[in-house]
Amino acid sequence: MNKNTKKTLLSVVVGVLVFTGLYFGFKTINKPKVTVGDKSITITITDHDEEAIYSEKLGTDVEILGQLLNEINEDKEIFIFEGSTESEFGRFISEITLLELAEGEFWVYDSENNAECNAAEFCPGVDMLAIQDGDAFSFNVLQP
Repeated sequence: MNKNTKKTLLSVVVGVLVFTGLYFGFKTINKPKVTVGDKSITITITDHDEEAIYSEKLGTDVEILGQLLNEINEDKEIFIFEGSTESEFGRFISEITLLELAEGEFWVYDSENNAECNAAEFCPGVDMLAIQDGDAFSFNVLQP
């Protein structure tokens, strides 16, 4: 093996190691900061006129909003998801069974008091959002 080949091979190996380190470092930094233990979370779903069609204060010990929505679905399937919890952005809500949407409408959610939503000025995906005691989430119809 000549000198240039060794340098090229070494450069590739170093590049791969740096990229791998950055990837896992970024993934670790972006992990939700969870609150362990019992929490009281309010979930509200509104209709087209912004009237509440579902409003519950729920006790839970889960750490991520998507896990809480799964718990709600254990009693009655309300939230229908697309995607996978293992994907980069997690699942998204494709349907809420309490209200039929027209073509072009879809569900969005927000929180006025979740620290992560407020810091980013939007709420991340349900499988990436850490919940804390007292959080309230509102699911609303976004109309075109």
